[in-house]
Amino acid sequence: MLRVLIVDDEGLARLSLRVILEENFAEEVSIVAEAENLADAVLCINRFQPDLVFLDIDMPEQSGLDLFQYFPENEMHFNVVFATAYSEYALRAIELAAMDYLLKPISLDALRRVVERAFRRRDSSSTSFQFLRDGISITSPISSSTEQRKIAVNTSDGIVMLPLRDIIYIKADGSYSYVFLQNRTRIMLSKRLADFERLELTNDFLRLHRSYIVNLHFIQKITRQYEVILESGEIISISEDKRRRLNEWINTQKL
Repeated sequence: MLRVLIVDDEGLARLSLRVILEENFAEEVSIVAEAENLADAVLCINRFQPDLVFLDIDMPEQSGLDLFQYFPENEMHFNVVFATAYSEYALRAIELAAMDYLLKPISLDALRRVVERAFRRRDSSSTSFQFLRDGISITSPISSSTEQRKIAVNTSDGIVMLPLRDIIYIKADGSYSYVFLQNRTRIMLSKRLADFERLELTNDFLRLHRSYIVNLHFIQKITRQYEVILESGEIISISEDKRRRLNEWINTQKL
């Protein structure tokens, strides 16, 4: 069952959405809380840990679009669906990678689509990686080998499927990231490095530095100055908080 939070400054709008959800999706969703402004919404998210947040945009004091300022990207463990009467916010919602964007009055078919998508995302996260906020997904189960896994990324030319075994490292550049591949090419993505941190769950990647995520299998040498030298020649400093993780991985590789 999906845990749902409804955020809207209009009480009638909250009631209308609650009624539709309860009458048509009683077995699929549980409304854990309602909020009438963004400040209360943040408190409710921290307290009730919803799976899905229906969020109005045009609210007094703070816009619903500001919600993403309160949660680091790696702590967005919920999906956001913007619900608004104004279509001009659609582009910004897409940039923020909301799961969906609904125009009021919200139709039953639109809600059915949202509920189905939310379930698919939640279910897939238990068997495979899915980057819920940035259009990036890993296409095979965690248990499979890195040799078989691929990552799907949105580029200016379309969706590119990159085998994880070909990624040497990913480097941050402001709000962008560069993926460096074994064939000496690089791909620029309009994603922050934090969007890729779940690659660490494969046990083959580690964020060694605030600006780098490295494929550990491409490490050629680790110096006494706490630097790694990659097969590509890149030299990367190791942050103090990552040294223990790296040492644990090294111990698994020793003869």
